[in-house]
Amino acid sequence: MWILLFLGPTTYLIAHEQSGAEAILTPLINGEPYYYSYIVTHADNPWETLDDLLAEVGDIDFAFASISSTSGSIIPSYELLQRGVFQSEDDHEFNSVVYTGSHDVTAQQVQNKLVDAGGIDSAIFHSLVARGDIDESQFRVLWQSEQLYQYPWVVPAGTDRQLIEDIQEVFLNITDDRILSVFGGASGFVITDPENYENVRNAIYAVRPEMLNPKED
Repeated sequence: MWILLFLGPTTYLIAHEQSGAEAILTPLINGEPYYYSYIVTHADNPWETLDDLLAEVGDIDFAFASISSTSGSIIPSYELLQRGVFQSEDDHEFNSVVYTGSHDVTAQQVQNKLVDAGGIDSAIFHSLVARGDIDESQFRVLWQSEQLYQYPWVVPAGTDRQLIEDIQEVFLNITDDRILSVFGGASGFVITDPENYENVRNAIYAVRPEMLNPKED
């Protein structure tokens, strides 16, 4: 019996830190193993850049996705921390901060002008556009993060090395579009490892260190 899980980068890093889980594969989307965190606003708003938005930070209502979301919370939080306007949901310079629980809800709240800006996964944003769930013309991307490695496929610590290599070989040899379509629009797969997620790990330690080092009872 073997276990293979598909986890977000932050969830994977928590599992890696706490139990030694190992990332072995990541999907290619349009031929690339990367995605980004966006900070978006409504196209009707006057801001063209994140600097423009933050010049009015005290009047801004900002939305994150779930607290543990890599691109919807951790990475934009880290950027805002570095810019000196955000420490936590209880310590920030915004008019208000909300956690919507999902990228979809964040996108809808920005489109409906319920918040002024929000952090969102670039791949999910473009998927919502492609499905017609949101209108791309109603959005402006104010900021884009550096490249983030796609969600990894993960095995438990101690998984047999030959089994890992066999799993990798199976995924690397998938070329049938009908099969790939099952994996959220992947165009293929590549081998990955923990080093590819160091930028996310650094951001977690800066904004949510308790996720990687939970306090013992």
